[in-house]
Amino acid sequence: MTLTLQTRKPRNPLIAPCLQRRAGAHRASEKSRRQTTKRELRAAWPPRQTP
Repeated sequence: MTLTLQTRKPRNPLIAPCLQRRAGAHRASEKSRRQTTKRELRAAWPPRQTP
């Protein structure tokens, strides 16, 4: 006796690689820009005094 299962849709072989690809951000996000600015401000404050 042979058991046959029907799939919901026929599988397109070109879809699988397409779903695995993820596009990266093309520029820095607003969050990273804020963090960089905050880090630079923290490094610059308090102003260093020379003796």
